[in-house]
Amino acid sequence: MILLHGASGPSVGFYREQAEYFSSNGYTVFLPHYFDATKSSDPTMDNYHAWVNVVKTLLSEQRAPTGSAHRKSVLVGYSLGASVALAAGSEEVPVDAIAEWYGSLPDDFFYHLQGMPPLLILHGERDSNIPVENAQQLIKLCGIKQFQCESHIYPDQGHGFSGAALKDADSRTLSFFSRSVQREEAQNDNGKSRRMQNR
Repeated sequence: MILLHGASGPSVGFYREQAEYFSSNGYTVFLPHYFDATKSSDPTMDNYHAWVNVVKTLLSEQRAPTGSAHRKSVLVGYSLGASVALAAGSEEVPVDAIAEWYGSLPDDFFYHLQGMPPLLILHGERDSNIPVENAQQLIKLCGIKQFQCESHIYPDQGHGFSGAALKDADSRTLSFFSRSVQREEAQNDNGKSRRMQNR
């Protein structure tokens, strides 16, 4: 799992707590300092492209030790990190699923959309930082493009989740990743079976 922090940076306790949560549920978690690639946290298009390249490089490096193209990988992003995850997903990075928490798809990547891995969209209806309309538009886009997409809008949450909503979002994310990885494994097994039958 690659966990992408928000604009406040990776040292914030919340992101480390989230990394520990997913780690305790069986994931190897990487928390990259992707701002190091730009020395800036400004959400410019040039910076987004540089941050997406960080994700691509990390994925490539994690696959290299095993030499396996089928090593399971997922992305979870928060706020700005969710937007980076969506940008990477729009360029069809080799991950099995993405969970984006209260982010948005940057315009440049929207207009050059190539695809999207299975996607979970979580957003707060009261979000005044990244308005819920961003999530609603992304949900519509997934429907038009027939991308595999699940979503949940929390009516009482703003930019960031707390209390029961945070627990629910964590649970939804784990469940979504588990189902997405299992689905990918089943498709790979079916593909192998068909190839064997055709020999």
